[in-house]
Amino acid sequence: MPILAHLLITLHSFSSSEIMCDLFSRPAGQEILSCLAGCQKLVSVSLVNNEGSPDGFMNPLPSFRGLQRLELLRMALGDRGRDCEIAGILELCPDIHDLSLSTVSWAMEAETDLLPKLIQCYNRRTEQTLRLRSLRLGYGFLPVQSSPDYLSKLTDLLTMETLRLDNDNVGVATVVVDSVIDARLFASASSVTSLTAERLSRDVVELIDLLNTAGQLIDLSIPRFCDTQPRARMDENNEFLDPERYDEEVEDLPQWDPTQQFSQPLGEAGRHWRKLSIGDIFRKSKLPQEVLNCVGTYEQIEELTLPY
Repeated sequence: MPILAHLLITLHSFSSSEIMCDLFSRPAGQEILSCLAGCQKLVSVSLVNNEGSPDGFMNPLPSFRGLQRLELLRMALGDRGRDCEIAGILELCPDIHDLSLSTVSWAMEAETDLLPKLIQCYNRRTEQTLRLRSLRLGYGFLPVQSSPDYLSKLTDLLTMETLRLDNDNVGVATVVVDSVIDARLFASASSVTSLTAERLSRDVVELIDLLNTAGQLIDLSIPRFCDTQPRARMDENNEFLDPERYDEEVEDLPQWDPTQQFSQPLGEAGRHWRKLSIGDIFRKSKLPQEVLNCVGTYEQIEELTLPY
């Protein structure tokens, strides 16, 4: 048995952060991944392309078995059928409870519907329904409109407690058109207590209304609170524009709508929150006073995190 495989056989969890360069290269990375697939006690795997390189993380995924947690973030697609690769892993991990999926943020528009494709492939393999407690979906795997109620064919939504949607695709030079999240897919997710959305867009506000019918949704995190509208950061009429983020000119930019700036979508998201975390505001701006005024009306707030 190779030394590496012998060392890995007793692993309970694995994160790619410390050996990323080797892991995402060929053939060394593929050897590491193949050894990981043979780990008898492995229950948690995190593979994250932190550099976001379109050439990184292109190795085939091994057939992990028995995982309880799987994190595959910023995967490059290349010519690989990532949807069916992941479906094959999920079939072998019936007890998985924590799943995170995304591709690199500048994938082509044709690659924004990988989640329904994954679920189709999964349903062809097995009739088993997962019982996920935590779900994180990012670019490529966002829950967009497709066949009705397809998400419930993957997992029992009644068991889901934590949901994260990485729905801000504006942080790169090339503009990516945002896909609308289909809130109706979560109609039966009545146990979700914590929601994270990078951008507090209209579809997310609709999702909040749907999720909180039982009053259990108490924790809201908005890592990129600045993005209340698609591509709003790039509008020259937006006083919070940061042109240093972009190295190309983009035609036909949408106009900045002051009625959607910061406080209005936050107000529409309700005032019932017990925990609220607001992340990135533009480097050149201060936290708007209207946001502080809005948060000041939260009678049940217990934990509050704001950018300084």
